[in-house]
Amino acid sequence: MKTVFLSYRQTSDGERARVRAFGERLRAAGISVALDQFFLAANPGGPNEGWPKWSSDRAIETERVIIIGSEPWFLCFDGKEKPGIGLGAACEANDLRQRIYRDAGVNEDIRVVVFDDGDAQAISFHLERYHRFHAERDFNDIVRWLGGALLRHANADSGLAKTTTPNNLPRLQPFFGRAAELAT
Repeated sequence: MKTVFLSYRQTSDGERARVRAFGERLRAAGISVALDQFFLAANPGGPNEGWPKWSSDRAIETERVIIIGSEPWFLCFDGKEKPGIGLGAACEANDLRQRIYRDAGVNEDIRVVVFDDGDAQAISFHLERYHRFHAERDFNDIVRWLGGALLRHANADSGLAKTTTPNNLPRLQPFFGRAAELAT
């Protein structure tokens, strides 16, 4: 099975929490996930080579990459963020840009996932041509793209409800801070 690296911009505790929750959902579907938060939980001292090299290596070497699409991340990708801001995302973005360039723009392994439809408006011109996913509506398609197992039944620990078709996503716990929206 392929490993996926989640590249995101750490703009708030809420953003970190929803990226972690997304990563946990992928893990529940049998996907191997490279995420700084998972690494730090397993290695409290952080990477011996330091975070810049760790994240750069993940962006370059991991089989699949999901860009958690947000305007701040795309500002880094486009080189439009103020110097000294979003350095981790900028490092990963530059590595991903080079990876796409090296492959002559034929990109099989990097995709954008947005949590909110509004985030799609900020997608960089250079990434617009590639398919993108919505984290909730397209979750099972993301899992299929990554080669994981579709979530059809909840297990006792996951908190995920039963789903009847690949396009009918499980009901989510209100971990995105969007309980009112998910209640509809």
